[in-house]
Amino acid sequence: MMLKKNEPSIIITLKIDETSQLFFDDKRKVHYPKHANFAPAHITLLHKLPNNQKNIKLLKFICSNTKVTVATISSILCNGRYVAYAVNSIYLIKLHKEMLGQFGNCLLAKDRSEYKPHSSIQNGVTFYKAQKTKEHLEENFTPFTVNIVGLSLWEFNKKGWIFIEDIYFTKK
Repeated sequence: MMLKKNEPSIIITLKIDETSQLFFDDKRKVHYPKHANFAPAHITLLHKLPNNQKNIKLLKFICSNTKVTVATISSILCNGRYVAYAVNSIYLIKLHKEMLGQFGNCLLAKDRSEYKPHSSIQNGVTFYKAQKTKEHLEENFTPFTVNIVGLSLWEFNKKGWIFIEDIYFTKK
């Protein structure tokens, strides 16, 4: 069943370790246009999922069967008007495929397409500004890792993102 217009929905992001979250938040505060910065730094897993008890229960079940994992921040991306840190993890690709298997019939087209995890730290700027930001960040960039510890659920409205809850990965 497709998501209906005006149906309550949630955004699913990856919950990362606190040190990494602070790093990305700091980069976003510096580079993201203030008038458009409605959310903390994040790595989106699904952009829009119907917000109902059945889906929340299924997300909790998936997290109870998922281990904490490590992802590599491998490079800095620039695609015209945005800059992001690329997140590489075969495990996250598999998790996204699992989500497609569970929720595919009610997801947006962009959530059903190839998953390319990233954390945007700048968006909606000129090509020139995005390119300069990328060059600046690449000057001292070395790949690093982040711990993916669960999922964060968010509601979106015109004033910004509203946190709902974190669901931690608990499989040993």
